[in-house]
Formats: sequence, C-alpha cells, structure tokens
Amino acid sequence: MTKSTTKILMWIMVSIGLLAGSAYGAFYFISNWEVKNVTVPTEDKAEVEDVNPTELRVQDVVDTQSEEVTDTEVQHLLHGMTHQKVVANEKWTFTIMSPKNIKSTIGIVERNKDHLTHYNFYIEALKRWEQGDFSNCVEVHNQVWEWEGGNVGKATRLATTEEEKSYLGSEN
Repeated sequence: MTKSTTKILMWIMVSIGLLAGSAYGAFYFISNWEVKNVTVPTEDKAEVEDVNPTELRVQDVVDTQSEEVTDTEVQHLLHGMTHQKVVANEKWTFTIMSPKNIKSTIGIVERNKDHLTHYNFYIEALKRWEQGDFSNCVEVHNQVWEWEGGNVGKATRLATTEEEKSYLGSEN
C-alpha cells in the first residue's frame, strides 16, 4: 500500500466516524427533545425559587407583568398545562399545572379580558382547574391545539394518575 492510499483510507475512516458521531448526536437530541424528569413541587415547595430548571412556570412562558398578553400566549400556557393531564402521541410544550401557575394564569387572563377573544373559554377552564376539576383537560387541550393549527398530538383521553406521575417523573 502506498502512502497516498493509506492517507485516503485514513480520511475515509475519519469521515465515517464523524458521520456516525453526528448521526448519533442528532438521534440523541431528537429523542430527548421533550421535557423529562420534571418534579412537581408540593404545596410547601411551590414558593421555593430554586425548583427543577426543567419546570416551566407561568413567568417562564409569559411576562406576568406585561401590559397586554395575547390570546396566543394564553393558549400556549393552557396547552402546556394540559399536557400533564392528557394522553397524546406528541407533546411539545409543558408548563407545570400547579396551583400557583393556575392562579397566575387566572390573574393574567382577568387583567387582559378586554382584548382576549376567548376570555370566557380561558377563565371557565382555569376556574375549574383552580377547584381541582381537571375533567375538561382533553377538551381544553384539543380546542387550543386546533386554534394553534395542530396537526399531530391531539389528546385522546385523560391520563391516569400513574401516567401523569410517569410523565412528570414523580416517584410518589
């Protein structure tokens, strides 16, 4: 084998290695796109600021002090919250459905009621959630999903307690 042939074979092997590494990296990134291993704070921990960094709270999604919040922003919040309560083949957003987040979202919706097209829909859903009634989550998810132009990830049913805990990464 000549020196140039050896050099060419070496470059081919290096190129194959780089392609394989890139393919593995892309696969790993796509496989881990969703938020996973999210812990739900207990009532006592809900006020603690050093929560799991993968938890999205209302203030992570919308500026709660903003003068004007849009229908799109409210829909994004509700859509993300429903994901812990419904079964769907795809879930791309997540906002933890905690009492604090529900209360914050109610405040946002009430402050912006004069210009929110679907104010009644939002406030009705949120008030039920505030009372611990999550039976409307499939309907809320799918209505918001439709408004957002969804084509994959339609909710099919409410999640069981075990499925919700699994989605949240909870051990209790």
